[in-house]
Amino acid sequence: MVKSPPGAPRPRRRAHFVSHEIAEYAIAAAVIAAGAHASGGLSHEFLVAGCLLGALNLSSKAPLGLFKVIGRHAHHAGDILIAVFLAASPFFGFVKGDIVSILCSEALAVLLIAIEQSTRYVDKKVVPTAVTETNLVDTPGASGSQNPMLASFGPIASRTVRTSARHLGILTGISRRTIRARKAQRSEQSTPSS
Repeated sequence: MVKSPPGAPRPRRRAHFVSHEIAEYAIAAAVIAAGAHASGGLSHEFLVAGCLLGALNLSSKAPLGLFKVIGRHAHHAGDILIAVFLAASPFFGFVKGDIVSILCSEALAVLLIAIEQSTRYVDKKVVPTAVTETNLVDTPGASGSQNPMLASFGPIASRTVRTSARHLGILTGISRRTIRARKAQRSEQSTPSS
């Protein structure tokens, strides 16, 4: 495990995209409900933002997406655009001078950006350990997906195969040295000394 130098900031853990989706569905529902009960420009702004957020989540290629049209990076860009819309709405006159409406709009924009910053948009890829019949040790560039039976091994099983192969190599080397030593002894005994 690689450790960062002392005093360096720790890398932040990012949430899975599914938790991001759940949070955005909840925010979209809350914003639509708040927009339905609010009055003035805030109600229209919240209704539009909530509907856009809900539509973006429904159309994303993700576990909780319904239509699976938009990829995760496009979803990320859409969330940023919705946050920019919310942050810039007081400047364009969507929210009319009410300080509470402006604060609600800005707080929602900050919340969306915070969710964006804490989400992992790319899943970590698990690289299967390469184990083949000809080479039982990991080789660079080889993949376990060539043989489906070997690709189904978990990390513990692949480690067991590697250590077993290593031990088998050690035993093979010991037996070869022993055979060579016995052959050398026999050849010394069979040759007459002059």
